[in-house]
Amino acid sequence: MSQTNSGTFNFTLVQIGAIVVAIVGIILGTLGAASDLDRFYQVYLFAFLFWLTLAQGCLIWLLLGSVFDSRWVYNLKRLAAAGARTMPLLGLLAIPLLVSQPEVFPWAKEGVELGAEKEVYLNQAFFALRSLIYFLVWTVLAYVLSEWDYAADRGENTRARVQPVAILGIVLYFITATFAAFDWMLSLDYNSFSSIFGWLAMSQQALAGLGFLLMVLALFWTTAPMVNIATPKAIGDLGALLLVSLMTWGYLNFMQFIVIWSGNIPEKANLYAIRFNAAWEGYSIVMVALHFIAFVLLILPGVKRMRPALAVLGGGLLLLRVVEMYWIVMPPFYDNLRIEVWDFALILGFGGFWVALFLWSLARQPLLPENDPSLEGHLARPDHEVYAPDGTVRPAYE
Repeated sequence: MSQTNSGTFNFTLVQIGAIVVAIVGIILGTLGAASDLDRFYQVYLFAFLFWLTLAQGCLIWLLLGSVFDSRWVYNLKRLAAAGARTMPLLGLLAIPLLVSQPEVFPWAKEGVELGAEKEVYLNQAFFALRSLIYFLVWTVLAYVLSEWDYAADRGENTRARVQPVAILGIVLYFITATFAAFDWMLSLDYNSFSSIFGWLAMSQQALAGLGFLLMVLALFWTTAPMVNIATPKAIGDLGALLLVSLMTWGYLNFMQFIVIWSGNIPEKANLYAIRFNAAWEGYSIVMVALHFIAFVLLILPGVKRMRPALAVLGGGLLLLRVVEMYWIVMPPFYDNLRIEVWDFALILGFGGFWVALFLWSLARQPLLPENDPSLEGHLARPDHEVYAPDGTVRPAYE
């Protein structure tokens, strides 16, 4: 473990706790499978997609952090790299879904008539091949960009090649993440269609990733070395990014709803019809209301620079991604809302292993780059404001 990662945070203890949670979650999920095997496949998909969304979100912020040069970048970049490097774990978790496609995806069931055009795209072999390509692209991007960033700590000059590769990576990610959203989520109701669903999925990923990264950053932003870069201005920028991410998610959801609902085309309107049926309607209203509350809190003056409030809002928005993913996955299979206690067991099971791997990657590298002239330039230009010991903002020079 790097000295810069030591401090008061015990990585090993938290990793052990995460693995214990993972084992308990897997056991509970297995017991649930014994009682309802069909629901187990849906719960497995729900848990897998949530943690995949989080890993994708970390990859998004790693890509953006490799393009831009600002204080907020250095608050997130190493954390995002550790999150993106969990992609191989998600690839392994995808294997049971790929070998059990008829049990997971309605379009893959025997006897389902898709039509000539959809059969070309929605067939099991092509689906598995596309998924392999997605994970290959995401894993290569995560490891190449993070390894080049770590190489700079050893004195290698990698900056000139990082930015162009990251720009190309953003293009590749946009294409693969769009088709992955169609494959893994929208195809659950193969009669539905939305041209902006890929954009919406990426807004979910960015929101999940930033919410999680803010929670992790909160563990370090009052101690060295992060205290030197997590200044009021940088935290304010992160709060603004969280607000923009939430507004983007809300705008895309609103536009999708208006276009689909006003068009009144059954093939498209079914996307919402099944989610506004019976108790799912109340679930949808509560979900929208909770996001609106988060939006109101983020636009209140000063909240975006209040570190505890920002960490709590980030955690709340991450939790809402669980709520949203349940809303995406389960309605195509159940006409009415029916929540089982063990529905969230695999969320804990997969999450325990995901968190343990994330912490293992995070502990192996310094939290801030070493031998980075740009970072040294930022540190040489301190902000005009600093955080007082009680967490409030005060002028740097009084």
